[in-house]
Amino acid sequence: MWAGNVTTVGLTLSVLGWHESVEVRLDSGSCPGMPNVTVSTSHTTQDFKTWDTKSSDTFVVENPSKASERWRFGLSGLEPGCCTEMKASGDALDARYCTFAEKPKASSDGSRVTRIAIAGCDRFDTAYDDDMQVYAAIADLRPDLLLHLGDMHYRDIGSTEHPMAGSSRSLDLIGSAIEQVLSRPSRQALLRSVPMAYVYNDHDSGFNNADSRNYLRDDVGKVYRAVVPHYPLSANSTASGPVFQALTVHGVRVLLLDVNYDSEPWAERRISEAQMAWLRKELSLSSRQRWKLVVLATIEPLVA
Repeated sequence: MWAGNVTTVGLTLSVLGWHESVEVRLDSGSCPGMPNVTVSTSHTTQDFKTWDTKSSDTFVVENPSKASERWRFGLSGLEPGCCTEMKASGDALDARYCTFAEKPKASSDGSRVTRIAIAGCDRFDTAYDDDMQVYAAIADLRPDLLLHLGDMHYRDIGSTEHPMAGSSRSLDLIGSAIEQVLSRPSRQALLRSVPMAYVYNDHDSGFNNADSRNYLRDDVGKVYRAVVPHYPLSANSTASGPVFQALTVHGVRVLLLDVNYDSEPWAERRISEAQMAWLRKELSLSSRQRWKLVVLATIEPLVA
């Protein structure tokens, strides 16, 4: 499993592999006083259910599409710092995810520190099948969030498998590559307790040095929107296009850029005018919002 789109009041969970349902249990110690939680699934447009937490602290979310191996669901109406324990059907391991608290947790010396881990360029493929124990080491640090800035795997599907754009084979290969890398034990040691915000780069969007000419870029975007538990995308990119997004954790504003979809290295340009306009707007708002810090997260510089 993999959690993302975490806020102070909700989160989204992506379920990898074939599981008919996920059992969700509220931690009563961290979730007092919530009468109802809204549960929504991603395969239907208006599939919302209300979880009466006063009647039961446990709720079973069923896979909305029995034909889909990968699905996700969202929880909203939670409280800041509320933790949930989850277990997928047929899975021996539990996962625990919490909404963001209003303030960072106090450390042993009394200080409050927001911890954000950053990863990228995993170099994972079928030929180089290591388990990257660095992820287990990151889990030991107990970060609030993992930012993965791209190249989660080096499968280079466009240059090794050559699927036809728009085909079911293309979509399945892209989804399977994500599932394969995230199912490794070291990744799961981290992702079963730490949410991740992720954008793709060249290798995990098709092939080495893929840019705006990538013939698979819309297939990658389609799988991303269906499977990845991402934060809300720009209004101009909800159906296709780049997947830039913003999030806030403990007063820190993170601007997660997509430097791949519209990349034109020959013109020394990584992002489109639309994404640049969004970025300028976010930066102009930063002084009004009084963020403690604004983080510009990108795996590549904004010029080629």
